[in-house]
Amino acid sequence: MAVCEVIENCQLAIDIFLQSADGKLLATHSRNLESFNEAFPLSGSVTQAKGDVVSLSENADALLLLLKFSHNNIIPDISYLGLDALISFAEVADKYGNHIALHVCRGLIENRVNNMSPEESLRFLRYKIARDDLEDIDSAVRRSMTLPLHQALNQLRDYPSALHIYALYADRWKESMVTYRSLIDSKSGSWLEPQKLARYEDRPTRIHKMAAQILFMKLEENPVLSLSALDDTIGLAEQISPGFRVRCSPTGWVQSFRDVVGGYPTWREMKELRDQGLS
Repeated sequence: MAVCEVIENCQLAIDIFLQSADGKLLATHSRNLESFNEAFPLSGSVTQAKGDVVSLSENADALLLLLKFSHNNIIPDISYLGLDALISFAEVADKYGNHIALHVCRGLIENRVNNMSPEESLRFLRYKIARDDLEDIDSAVRRSMTLPLHQALNQLRDYPSALHIYALYADRWKESMVTYRSLIDSKSGSWLEPQKLARYEDRPTRIHKMAAQILFMKLEENPVLSLSALDDTIGLAEQISPGFRVRCSPTGWVQSFRDVVGGYPTWREMKELRDQGLS
């Protein structure tokens, strides 16, 4: 006797089977499919015999998750999924119109934006481009800029326009990083070396210099990707030396960093360049 594998002791009648791409048969309920997934036809709109088998292109793991989100039960916890699996399931949920699953996936994906590896950022970028969604796209692009261009080609080969924009972005990013590194080299100075701090007898001055030293180390270790990230980094110096921002001249090196970071390329700008036939 066929049983529902999704919910323990499920009492609903089995009247349909889903066959996964990897050959597994999953017993389920047509009423639930139509209630939770817009892509499944309403009862009575198609001719269906009890026990019909419907072949789908997804693997069994993806379909099992979809069926878990197709029951009137506690929303499943899928936070354990890796980013690639999470995005893949989001695409399945979107395909079949399961809005609950899609909402959960989107929330989990967005929560990971600021902690993605360069490789994950490229995968996230492809996901955003497929949905024509530009929100947070610059964060993903900038995090992926340490990767060779051929990896972007592999991810974006189905989106030639996006690949062109990405290539323009990469060229402008290299220019921005040259300016960024030049600013690090020209503004840090030998006075930031730890052994030089002792020469400042005035304690507030010494603490201020120490805060600047730590700030430069942070900026050099990992280029900041946005103005908000720069402000967060400067905030660390402010914690060490209260009043740090005030003591830095509005036209000094902190503002110079803000000018560089604020001048980073954006996806929208590069798209406009592509549309205008410029590079």
